[in-house]
Amino acid sequence: MKAYGQAPRNTARNLGNTLERREQIRLGVRALVKFEWFDGQGASHREQGFTRDISSKGLFIISDSLPPPKVDLQVDVSFESISGVEPNLELSAKALVIRLEPATTPGASGGFAVLNRSYSLANQASILDTEGDSRNEPN
Repeated sequence: MKAYGQAPRNTARNLGNTLERREQIRLGVRALVKFEWFDGQGASHREQGFTRDISSKGLFIISDSLPPPKVDLQVDVSFESISGVEPNLELSAKALVIRLEPATTPGASGGFAVLNRSYSLANQASILDTEGDSRNEPN
């Protein structure tokens, strides 16, 4: 699947005073995220937050609760429709926490970056997986 706004691979872009080396364009999207991980004793931890940005390679999540670094997560992102009806698109990903950014001021939320290991996009009628295949869900 080629995403809208996707940059060519292995390119560097000059963004003013910084040089962007990411392979994928990040889209500034605020959406509800629910995430879950298991600790060393096997206990499940379920939290939620909001996306700050998303790309096909991963996302950045803002949350009051930060998972441990290098932990595997199940991430579910709900995108609401513009008309305000129930969410009709969901991103589900298996991801790895690659960076933590603790809150820098009292009362602020921290955040963390994840790398997608696999993901799927789903709506009420079909599922679109990372290979770009569209399949109808059973009714």
